[in-house]
Amino acid sequence: MERPVEVSKAIYCVLASFALGVVKTLLNLSYIKEQGIPVLTAIVVIVLITAFASFLLYKIHTGKNWARIVFMVMVVVGFLPFFPEIMAEFGRSPLIGSLSVIQALLQVIAVWLLFFTPGKTWFKPA
Repeated sequence: MERPVEVSKAIYCVLASFALGVVKTLLNLSYIKEQGIPVLTAIVVIVLITAFASFLLYKIHTGKNWARIVFMVMVVVGFLPFFPEIMAEFGRSPLIGSLSVIQALLQVIAVWLLFFTPGKTWFKPA
């Protein structure tokens, strides 16, 4: 069975979310430094998270059902601190806050596309 267009769109949404994350990180470097976090530590954490997320995205691309479930769990868990954090981000910079909202919307759209028909029917059982 050929990959549905909705799954490809979900992957593009996640890739766009990654790109926004890079932009947000660059815009937040001074804030990261102010928090006493060494830039090298922040870079290592970002690289590790990106590597795991890229692996997960690849597995979603190949139709692994477990990968879309893990992605959904990560999105849901990521929303737990979202509202307090977004208010702080808007306080620091409306641009960064806006990028976070767009990033969250892209992730929600990706989950929707992966879990509703026809996207969901393509995935192989875990």
